[in-house]
Amino acid sequence: MQYLAPLFYARANGKFLITSEYFVLDGAKALAIPLKFGQELTIKSSSENLIWESINVNGDTWLKAEYDIQFLTLLSLEGDQKAAQKLEEIFQSIRGLNPEFLANSATGFHCQIKADFDLGWGLGSSSTLIWLLAKWAEVDPFKLQFECFGGSGYDIASAGANSPIVYQRWPEPSFEQVTFNPSFKDKLHFVYLGQKQNSRDAIARYRELELDSKNEIIQELNSITKSLLKVQDFEEFCSLLNRHEDLVANALQQERVQNRLFPDFKGIVKSLGAWGGDFVLVASAASELEIRNYFNQKEFTIVLRWNDLILKQEEIR
Repeated sequence: MQYLAPLFYARANGKFLITSEYFVLDGAKALAIPLKFGQELTIKSSSENLIWESINVNGDTWLKAEYDIQFLTLLSLEGDQKAAQKLEEIFQSIRGLNPEFLANSATGFHCQIKADFDLGWGLGSSSTLIWLLAKWAEVDPFKLQFECFGGSGYDIASAGANSPIVYQRWPEPSFEQVTFNPSFKDKLHFVYLGQKQNSRDAIARYRELELDSKNEIIQELNSITKSLLKVQDFEEFCSLLNRHEDLVANALQQERVQNRLFPDFKGIVKSLGAWGGDFVLVASAASELEIRNYFNQKEFTIVLRWNDLILKQEEIR
């Protein structure tokens, strides 16, 4: 198999949703932060059809598949069949949005996507994939995301952002890049709960809720998001997080993650994204060693500092 010069390269960022989880679906303004971790896509010419290779953070190929270049249908695979079939669906959706996508290609393509984070962490494996493919195919990444996965689209906006954003779903997906650089970053950590959530299931549960006060809650969440962008006092920051957790918990009739898992923790533990899984944000004046010891004793061993995860301007690639 002979590969020619690279034709395309791009990188997409993972994300954290800091505010307005669930309610972002109905127009709440959400603060989202792009991460250092993400995926990169490299595409080269090939004498084959469309060869796809997915590589994990350890450098191992977990999916290798071949697709017919004309019909974009799966021909063969090594690895995850469900992922290969989903990729076929994405290719078909791209063709629907851009009928010329690979329709008259004189060559095949070798596509290699590499992740630099554990794909089980829920940092945006699907959204980074969609953003990268949309960029290559020259289609609207939000349309592609909504057709293939649904959701609010904040993760798509984050995938190509160079700084924190405030995202709004309605009336059309829109976002503005903002400054969010707390002076107390040393007091902020992220802890992995190891319970990856299926966002589509969580969204379905949210849609089943009948909330007469939904608009009122959205306005309150918008106010919290706005205040978080300005706050420089750590105690006020914690108060805003606490208020946010109470609002969402009461609306969803779900127990706060802190009450359920960490009732004796000295600080605030806030859910991020779908409640109950992936990472939580921890705000505490305790020392880093005390924080690590607390969570390690409860068998949560992945405790990362703010600067370990959050993308800085000087780190944009």
